[in-house]
Amino acid sequence: MAILSAKLILVASGALSYVLVQHAPESLPPPLRTSYIGVFASLCLVQFVALFTYAMFLKPFWLSPLTKLPQPKGGGLLNGHFKTIYSSGAGETEKKWFNEIPNDGLIYYRGLLNNANVIVTSPETLQEVLTRTYEFPKPVGIIYLVGRVLGIGLVLSEGDVHKQQRRTFLPAFAPRHVRDMYPIFWSKACQAVTNLTYIGNGEQLEFEVGHWASRTAIDIITMAMMGKDFGAIADANAPLFKVYRALLEPTRAFLVLAMMKAFFPAPLVDRLPVKWNRWMDEAVETIRGTCRGMLREKKQKLAEKSLLEKDFLSIAVQYEDIAQVSEDGVIDQLTNALGAGHETISVAITWVVYMLCVHPEWQTRLREEVRTNFPSPTELAETGREATASDVDNMPFLQAFINETLRRFPPVPVTARWATNDSIIAGQLIPSGTRIAIPIKAVNWDKRLWGPDAHEFKPERWLGPDGRLSGTGGANSKYSNLTFLQGTRACVAQVLVKAEMACVVGSWVGRFDLSLVDETLLDEANMKISGGSLSGKPLHGLHVKARVLEGW
Repeated sequence: MAILSAKLILVASGALSYVLVQHAPESLPPPLRTSYIGVFASLCLVQFVALFTYAMFLKPFWLSPLTKLPQPKGGGLLNGHFKTIYSSGAGETEKKWFNEIPNDGLIYYRGLLNNANVIVTSPETLQEVLTRTYEFPKPVGIIYLVGRVLGIGLVLSEGDVHKQQRRTFLPAFAPRHVRDMYPIFWSKACQAVTNLTYIGNGEQLEFEVGHWASRTAIDIITMAMMGKDFGAIADANAPLFKVYRALLEPTRAFLVLAMMKAFFPAPLVDRLPVKWNRWMDEAVETIRGTCRGMLREKKQKLAEKSLLEKDFLSIAVQYEDIAQVSEDGVIDQLTNALGAGHETISVAITWVVYMLCVHPEWQTRLREEVRTNFPSPTELAETGREATASDVDNMPFLQAFINETLRRFPPVPVTARWATNDSIIAGQLIPSGTRIAIPIKAVNWDKRLWGPDAHEFKPERWLGPDGRLSGTGGANSKYSNLTFLQGTRACVAQVLVKAEMACVVGSWVGRFDLSLVDETLLDEANMKISGGSLSGKPLHGLHVKARVLEGW
């Protein structure tokens, strides 16, 4: 819209300057009566100032139809509530407004440069947005931020491309394939436990959970996706791990370049001769080159009828539809899974460990269940006995604890869409270009959906009267739990995510008694959450003490 307005200003200014100089020079100041360029520049300046004033002040404060909606107080003159949202932790401000501002399904606020934003707050408005999937795509800013790294796979693709990708790749994520991957999950989880035990020399040790969760997750996800061990658990300086950690913990330079893409063509910004762009090119080539090599290796084995592995890529290349996808198309799905997958899983594991420390009585309960069903890391090493999906099926307490943590601390606490055209939501006109915030964490805590105990941590809500796992947690709408979203944009890998989490958390709680280094964090109000990133994790990391327990 801004680009279109700028073009109209330039065209109108050019035409009007010609008319004025040729046919009405007496209406111009003397210095401009014969100067086409001077008149053109003056007209452009006046119109751009008028447009800026309208877009930055008149429309967002008074003239937009959204100003009739409930909105938070305060906010800066130029950047609205952007600073508050950026500094308060991912999803936290939206959750606060969700609960404090009376509304009928929509809340309006001003973002960066006073851009229009609305938060959808009711099951009805959520359903409207999430079922009109391609009418409300992801903001282009998110694609600018991570698309170069992740590739345009299922996470970022839109419209017909997303429909085709989902139809093509969804079968490879089927639960029956995930069940075959449990030995991969368990072997890498046990490797991490064994390494941590060795570092602590069998005694109490201290470590940062997010760091080890990330190393474990990247090894599991690369094994599960490609059948290749990249050695992050064994070596924190493993090349692929270092690349992803740098890319997923963006520097100021990365954010500045991403913001520049809102005003200049993205390919131009990506080609600027700056250090970050050069490093980014090398990092992306490392990731995509690795995926390309593995894809060709799998295809070669398939041609030789020697492909026996159970990883995603080995399964995928055997599907006829996937076999017809271009090499880069398959690589986009792999880079999506490696980047977004390992980050969200490691964040989720971090929050599970935090809640285990806050609720130590659950450690005792889960440990008994884990030791009864899972083979110990020692048993795996000595006899080769592997964990199976059936083992996890027999652990409702572990699954309930993970489900409740995912509800309480979704790895992505808020996500966004934007209106590509003027639209109507809940009877309200939503102008084209409006950003639509889906407050995942706020919805997951909504008392209207979860009952009066929604703000309490209660894994029991996921257990039925017979002690078996409940799929809903007692919520009264499928839009009550948005950790994995709903509809056609729902995460296709949620079964895989929960399976991996069960193995990692099970191995840690089976071996260690866990407690917080900083005991003030036992009060959740003291836990600060990161802001300015796609995931919401402990701002200063999660440092724990782990005491090795005998008998497992």
